[in-house]
Formats: sequence, structure tokens, C-alpha cells
Amino acid sequence: MSERVGLIIILAFLLVSVPLFRRLLFNQTISAKIQLTILFSIFAIIANMTGIEIDANNQLHNKIILTAISTNDSIVNVRILAVSVAGIIGGPWVGSLVGLVAGVHRIIQVHPCKVGFMCPAQF
Repeated sequence: MSERVGLIIILAFLLVSVPLFRRLLFNQTISAKIQLTILFSIFAIIANMTGIEIDANNQLHNKIILTAISTNDSIVNVRILAVSVAGIIGGPWVGSLVGLVAGVHRIIQVHPCKVGFMCPAQF
């Protein structure tokens, strides 16, 4: 798990080096907020998909990409890191929207339908 957190830290460091991202940080327009929301939503989805699966017997299933998980299993991931950083950098609206996107993606990951979206009947 620590190597995955390290990759996110390296990615964040590289991202701060990009001049376009630096301009987004200090720009307070709606367009900049939408771009930050999209960027951090992508980070949160990647964090969802690169977690470590834990089954009901506390056995770790270390897969490279988690596309679907059993309803009895849990994921250890760093999704909250992406949501927290989005809130700190972009403000409460960006953080809330990124959290919503990450949560919906997590629900889709556990309860996929054939059409690719959550079916309320599966609860």
C-alpha cells in the first residue's frame, strides 16, 4: 500500500511542476474549478481501481486493477487522499464534487449492472 501512496505523491509533485496546473491553483473562475474537479475525479477513480481487496476472511487479494469486487469484500485504497487534496486545493465545492464522483464510482464497482450503472434493486 505504501508504494501506491508513494506513486500518488510523485504524481502530485510532477503535477505541481506543470505551469498549466499552477495557473489552475490560483485561478478562481468556474472554468478552473471544473477543470480541478475533473482532474481530481480522475485521481480518485484511479485510487479506487488500484486498491487492495480484502475478503471476509481478512485475506488480501493484491490485484493490479480492481474492476469489480464482491459485495462481501472491502477495499483498502487512497481515494480519500484525492478527495481531501481536492478540497484543500479547490475549496469545498471541488472537494464535494470529487467525493461524490469517487463515491458513485465505488458503488458502481461493487454493484455493476449490465448497462454499466448501479441498479437500485441490487441492494
